[in-house]
Amino acid sequence: MNNSIIIIIDGISTAVGYAPAFKSYGIDCIHIYSSKTFKDKFSHLIKAEDYTFVFEYENDLSFLLTQLKQFHILAVLSGVESGSELKDKLSERLGLQYRNDASTSEARYHKYIMTQTVNEHELLAPEQFTSTNKDELLYWIKNRNVFPIILKPTNSAGVTGVFRCNSLKEAEHYIDTIKDMKSYFGVSNNMIVAQECLQGQEYIVDAVSLDGMHRIINIWEVYREEGSSPLLDGMIIVDHSQDKFQPIINYAKQVFDALGVRNGPSHLELMQTAKGPCIVELNARLHGSLDLKLSTLVNGYDQLHCVVESILCPYHFKHNINQPPIFHGFSVHLLIRSAKQECLTSLDIWEQFAKFKTYVGCKVNYQIGQQVKVTRDLTTALGSVALYSESYDELLTDWKRIRVLEHFTVEHRSNWQHSNISI
Repeated sequence: MNNSIIIIIDGISTAVGYAPAFKSYGIDCIHIYSSKTFKDKFSHLIKAEDYTFVFEYENDLSFLLTQLKQFHILAVLSGVESGSELKDKLSERLGLQYRNDASTSEARYHKYIMTQTVNEHELLAPEQFTSTNKDELLYWIKNRNVFPIILKPTNSAGVTGVFRCNSLKEAEHYIDTIKDMKSYFGVSNNMIVAQECLQGQEYIVDAVSLDGMHRIINIWEVYREEGSSPLLDGMIIVDHSQDKFQPIINYAKQVFDALGVRNGPSHLELMQTAKGPCIVELNARLHGSLDLKLSTLVNGYDQLHCVVESILCPYHFKHNINQPPIFHGFSVHLLIRSAKQECLTSLDIWEQFAKFKTYVGCKVNYQIGQQVKVTRDLTTALGSVALYSESYDELLTDWKRIRVLEHFTVEHRSNWQHSNISI
């Protein structure tokens, strides 16, 4: 594999770990910014020293291919949704074996087409309608007359621009809100999806695929706030070797196939409804903003390193695809939020979190002296905390302690009960 290269597009969030991981095998990486807009907003999150070269895509695929022709490229990976379209185009033009189905590329990042494609494959999917026109959206919502309803941009991430509406008046308000705001990646929101609000328990399925075979890495049981924005409260890794999770696994694999996921990471957000598992959305990339140790502590591996294995050690990866997972202990990811806008004067709360026996790590989004915003989505959260324990009761105790310490920053708690978590 001398002179072999991995390309990473928009390598922020969990994907910052790609380059060091491949480097440990002697494989260099090239970073590509999918646009100037992305570079201007997120370049401070990219460690240029991790990469052999850093390029900026200027909407000229032929020129980019000319820049890359000297390299032996093994795979193209994207860190976040903004890089998905370029990843698929580049992989196709390079003729890589390690790529997803080009014919369903748009269905993997356009939320409306995604759901329609799943429905066309006779899999359970939410009712929906899309338009750039406010009156058309309101007409569909009024005629359907079932609330709550979900509104979101066709290209969204981090629940930015996603709203739960309990009335037609709220829907009218949030349509205007979405149109007036930028996406997570700084792009205008023109097309909006109105979608059935699914009822049930939410799960996120993390997977890595190789040649159309799918390895389930983790299933997270997810809890969110019940307000207008479905903001994350916390999520815990469940033991998906249990029989009760098999229908979720079967459905997830069918969705992966329907959307042309053949190689690389993905994570599927779904709701376990009274009718069965139903898609919320899929992202053909790593599960973002996570501490990888949470997965490793519970089952001995994580999604990022399974991606590396699938590219560099494919025979070993395929051998392990159907190996039953062995779980030990409990891991939880918690979002830390603020209910008011103020200047941050102390980081004491993070120091208190670090004293917990279950503490694994944290991600802090603000520094002293910065203006803290009201938390509406992942971009405005104070940060996140990762916890692990061999004892569920100990983990639950610290989970609750964190929420008590956070009380001065969060006004509204969701109504879920920790005792309902599936173990």
